Amino acid sequence: MVKKSNTECKAFLVQNISNYQDRYISFIQGLKKDNFTIIGYAYKSPNDLTNDALNTLLNKMIHCLRSRSLVDQVYISPKS
Repeated sequence: MVKKSNTECKAFLVQNISNYQDRYISFIQGLKKDNFTIIGYAYKSPNDLTNDALNTLLNKMIHCLRSRSLVDQVYISPKS
């Protein structure tokens, strides 16, 4: 086993973190090309939010799932 220096480990981590989204996008696009449907899940724990505030937060979560995670459909649970 070859031991890496602290600097090499940091460089490796930075490289992997910096290109994570690109690798994720390629992976999801490959699944879609193979006719998989990507489903996201959003939920809010029990809370004292008004229905309007709850809807706003869930819509933001849905937007993030669609834009960042490239989901095709979203399942939501407003009060889990």
